[in-house]
Amino acid sequence: MNRREFLFKSGMGSIGMTMLSPWRIILPNFAPTESASDLWAARTPSWLRRFDGARTSALLNRRRFRLLMNGAFNGMSAPFWFNLSAHTTARAYMRKPHYVTLQDHRYVIATGSMLHCAANRAMLWIDTRFDPATASIPRAVLAVIDVGTSGRHLWILDNRVALMGTINDIPHNLRRNIKLWLMSHPFVNTLAAEKVQRPTNLDNRVMKPRALFRRLEGGMLEAVAGIDQRQQVTTPGLKMYGIPHARCDRSVPR
Repeated sequence: MNRREFLFKSGMGSIGMTMLSPWRIILPNFAPTESASDLWAARTPSWLRRFDGARTSALLNRRRFRLLMNGAFNGMSAPFWFNLSAHTTARAYMRKPHYVTLQDHRYVIATGSMLHCAANRAMLWIDTRFDPATASIPRAVLAVIDVGTSGRHLWILDNRVALMGTINDIPHNLRRNIKLWLMSHPFVNTLAAEKVQRPTNLDNRVMKPRALFRRLEGGMLEAVAGIDQRQQVTTPGLKMYGIPHARCDRSVPR
């Protein structure tokens, strides 16, 4: 047997073994595509509950979290942040992380603020319990306060509610957490803490919430906009998402 016949026969044998091997059918199932990975991660959000009490950065840096965000906010982008994905936007506005909280063994809330600009901050809300028979992805909402040259805007990226959504489409837990998040500050959320951080303001006057927010963050919210799953910009009512009137300027539609 010469060298050419040996190479030909050994090559044909390898091809035949590969075609007849049962691993040829099994292995592709363990190498899913990116879209399949996103869908798989979006359908298994219960692992988020393990991050209760952890820093938000521990969650943002996980590959599994990125796949979950890409699957939950499929095709949605942030027009106020270079039209980038929801995951990239969340990482930018939570670069200075806060903490992850779990409520009712179901709802995961993560908050954070932008590095070197605490007035820009975000809150992520995910419902880890959903019925795959009626929904392919969990309910997820990313709320962002963006401060720019045009003023202070509140953006709400909702992956479920449509253009004609009503208050019945918004879970009560989501409305309550958005209100608590808007009525707090990343670092100073009480009058006592305000006096500690600003010793020149040591007075006994009771500070009204409107004055407290103006001093801490530079003003009221001047616009509220929403992004639905069809990437359409909407103007949701304040009551729809539990946004308190005391947090908004008079120019914001009620």
